[in-house]
Amino acid sequence: MKEINMSLYQKWFEVNGEYLSSQSSEYFGIPYTVDQEITMMDNYARSYLQFNDKGENTVTFCVIANPTTIDNFMGFNKMGIKANFISDSVLMSNVHEYLDVTKTDTLIILDVFLLRNPALISAIASTTIENIVITSFTDGIPKTLSTALIHDAFESKIGQKAAIFAKLNDGFNQINPRINVMNHDEYYKAGSNSNTYIESVYNPNETALNLYTGGSTGVPKGVEITNEGIINQAHKYPKMKIDVVRNDRNGVFIPPNHPTSFIHSILIPSFFGAVQVYQPVYDKLTFARDLEKLKLNISMAAPSHYYTLIKAKYGKRAFRNLKGAYTGGEAVPNALWHQTTQALRKGGSSSDLIVGYGMSELLGMAIFSPSVSGLENRAGNPNPGVDVRIRNRFTDELLEGNNVKGLVEIKSDNPMKCYFNLPELTSEVYTEDGYLKTKDIGIRDELGYYDVRGRADDSYIDNQGNLVELNEIELYAYEISSDVALEVEAVGLPIEEQDTKIPVIHVVLQQEWENKAPEAISTIYNRFISKYESAEIPETVRVPRGIKVRTIFATNPISAKRDIASLKEERDGYYHYFEEENNVFEIAFQKDGTIIKKSIVPTDIFITKTEL
Repeated sequence: MKEINMSLYQKWFEVNGEYLSSQSSEYFGIPYTVDQEITMMDNYARSYLQFNDKGENTVTFCVIANPTTIDNFMGFNKMGIKANFISDSVLMSNVHEYLDVTKTDTLIILDVFLLRNPALISAIASTTIENIVITSFTDGIPKTLSTALIHDAFESKIGQKAAIFAKLNDGFNQINPRINVMNHDEYYKAGSNSNTYIESVYNPNETALNLYTGGSTGVPKGVEITNEGIINQAHKYPKMKIDVVRNDRNGVFIPPNHPTSFIHSILIPSFFGAVQVYQPVYDKLTFARDLEKLKLNISMAAPSHYYTLIKAKYGKRAFRNLKGAYTGGEAVPNALWHQTTQALRKGGSSSDLIVGYGMSELLGMAIFSPSVSGLENRAGNPNPGVDVRIRNRFTDELLEGNNVKGLVEIKSDNPMKCYFNLPELTSEVYTEDGYLKTKDIGIRDELGYYDVRGRADDSYIDNQGNLVELNEIELYAYEISSDVALEVEAVGLPIEEQDTKIPVIHVVLQQEWENKAPEAISTIYNRFISKYESAEIPETVRVPRGIKVRTIFATNPISAKRDIASLKEERDGYYHYFEEENNVFEIAFQKDGTIIKKSIVPTDIFITKTEL
């Protein structure tokens, strides 16, 4: 049922319009008032009309989140113009699909994306795009601004912006001079010099937003969200576990093409009158400093950001303003949840780490943490307007009652309209009664709370008929080895001749374990085996039969995920402890199931049982 018969822009104006002189956002320390942002929204809408006479009404954003981006979108939302949000990597994967097929007439793109991938220039120039607006990290920042307010990484960009634009403009002109290429200032000036009246419209069933996601479900696809879907999601925020009042400072540390980031950046200010503090640098290693420096009351970030607080150096009152620390997108191991919550409290915050679960198809969070002591690390309760059920993954039977585990299906009052240009896939992901097949494994526990553990694809049946659940192995491996491992991922390594897989784990080591791979492997195995022999290991967890590590430390929390991905590509280099030889060997698994062993370093750590 539609609860609010107005557009997102109209709702934002309703909440904030009577506070024209109040601060509404902040970027690089520069405050923006409600009145300034209303002017910017209208001017961006006028700019679009100055350069688009065909009326295709599609704009694609490949940018960061800052006032110019969000006000651009809100101006388009006011006029009823459809906006696509996409990352530079997804855009590069098929520019014709994401620009030509979507009938995009204007592309708004960050200069850094073009600089780091020159091939993207020629790819975009080969499309039917008419206008390209090249933006910068420092758009909207006065030239006289002291660089003391600018993040260290961008101090030099202020003076380079003109030269960077000239270089990129020349690149486009050499390939396709037909395209109208302009910088942000030129684009915005065209609108500010116009007096065209911008009428506010609301078409509930029209697509307002197309979020392109590679996601955890496979190839990139566009998730179309209607105006009604956005406003219904907005209406849930006051009913969720989000304690926000006017002028609270809200920060998001997730790229804007991610739906949680985009929606949280817009809906918190729209419904509560909060000040949106934009942070363009998603640097996990400076996260503690940013929380303190920005004086945030509300923070939305990936779990890996919060994990860096565990070892970060900060004062006892560093996070004294932080009353809501929100995360989601991946399962949070119990040990990490407790350590992170302790770190938040140590820094003076009153917040636990509040965990949610959602998908792009659900426009952000669908389940949020319960207010029950000891259970806050679970995804928890469905949000208003959301129903969750569990289906047996093997028999297809719906599971009633509590203490059940299976495939998670979710029905929401703000589902996506469809996958753009993919009608068959859209029909495949919904049940006949309108539930989204998330393809995630979840638990409804003894109290009826939901705990979403990971992708159903992260499991397989081995040649003995046993179910091997990789996400359970992965979570448990990190749980017992977080002092050794920076990142852990469990995978099924194919043994092709036997038509089966074996569970192995990939590990990026903590820095203090540099050059100590054998000791690290033995430590992790020893913990697995001791838990196995004492029957403390959960029934769903198998002892891994191989471990691959970064043996020379050359990583940090930012690149650890990338390092894990690179380890997947190599069949050799796994390690295993062989009890009979009291040694750690490097092993290469062969297709027929045999292995080649190479001795590493003797160790006196003794493991009494393995499953190799």
